[in-house]
Amino acid sequence: MKVYVSEGATLLPPCFCIEDIANEYPLMLQRNDGGMFIENKISDSDFQLSNVDKTVKRISNHQSRWLLHSGIETWNSSSIGELVSPEQRGLFLGLGTCDSDDKITPLGFSEKDTKSYVATALTNLQPTIGLTLLNTSSASQLAQHLDIQGDNAFFSPHSDAGATALIEGFHSVYHQKSKVALCGGASQKISEWFYLSYEKALRERNCLNLTEASAFILLHNNVEQASAHLSQIRRSVIHDQAQYQHFLKQYHHTACNSLTLIHTGPGCGNYDFLDPKGNVFSDTPAIQLEQHLGYSGAASVFLAINYAIHRHNRCKVSAGVRPPALVDQVLIINHGLYGNCAAMMLNFN
Repeated sequence: MKVYVSEGATLLPPCFCIEDIANEYPLMLQRNDGGMFIENKISDSDFQLSNVDKTVKRISNHQSRWLLHSGIETWNSSSIGELVSPEQRGLFLGLGTCDSDDKITPLGFSEKDTKSYVATALTNLQPTIGLTLLNTSSASQLAQHLDIQGDNAFFSPHSDAGATALIEGFHSVYHQKSKVALCGGASQKISEWFYLSYEKALRERNCLNLTEASAFILLHNNVEQASAHLSQIRRSVIHDQAQYQHFLKQYHHTACNSLTLIHTGPGCGNYDFLDPKGNVFSDTPAIQLEQHLGYSGAASVFLAINYAIHRHNRCKVSAGVRPPALVDQVLIINHGLYGNCAAMMLNFN
């Protein structure tokens, strides 16, 4: 069974928009002189939660509100979901692992400074409590609002989580466990917990531009409401040029002349074997998402898909003339931590 994708909602800080990726030159430098992280944050004034219960608004944390906004907007932008029974609706999320409270000092802690709070929390809390609460609350709030009662799965914390959520959603529709799957991801909320957990990993990979973001898509089998056909999803662990070449060759024989590559994830630009001069797609136009929008964690794969669809729609054939910028295929490659790699092909023809 073919699996189709429909464009969804994207939430970014006010300094960015999805069209920015089309710029010829990256908007962000990979490093800055001070070696400090550059933070691009979303505030509650940047979006509105419509038709959401007041209690949910009050108790939900930042990341939950991003997910609710983007997920509900994506669902409401199409009639596909409402035509499917709740048991055949799926939900697949990639989330950041973060403290589940917006306040730096939740109830039960007397410490007022960051270092004391972190030290006490590490001593008195189970390591996974933030992840457990975040996944449970965000997913249940969204599923309850949209009456999603079918297949579901949630993953954390980096861009790998978004790619895995997409892959699981794809297989759920492909194997007919779901007729429609709402798939999306939200980045890590930038906070003291973020730096405590991932500062070393991100510094080693030169991810000094951090961006809070949320993005969603819909997967389904309705060709009439499709933005693109999603296919050839693969995962691998890659540590050298030979493995990377072998991975790409699996796509090379089905690639057409009109192809663009989009690279996402913290592994972009940090491994010598990713140099386009040395692979089978050396002459293919390529975009590194993080150089334009910063590192957006689990949201990055969905940002890439929405951008690819947005770009294709903008360049569609007009008056019978094919614009030179129109592409028939987009290969999205997510380079996660420790060599984890996932790729998927969007087909527009």
